[in-house]
Amino acid sequence: MIFGKYNIDIDENDIILDDGKCIQLITRQEGYMWTKRIPVSTLKYLEELKSKNEVYTNDELKKRARKDYLHIENPTYWKFNIKK
Repeated sequence: MIFGKYNIDIDENDIILDDGKCIQLITRQEGYMWTKRIPVSTLKYLEELKSKNEVYTNDELKKRARKDYLHIENPTYWKFNIKK
């Protein structure tokens, strides 16, 4: 699957953080050693994923995101719908 500019094998355990400015695939890192970085993309890409019903969120994911990211105003976790 393409996530932003990254080609990543996504599974049901991957989580996207939506911080209201961009989205980050927080369960993955790209690069190696000191050049590791978290894949990021735009909110437009998240809207595209939502319109295709490829991601979902719920109250439990939202509550966990607020607990993990106190400094962000309204964070949301999204998970992928993986059809087997």
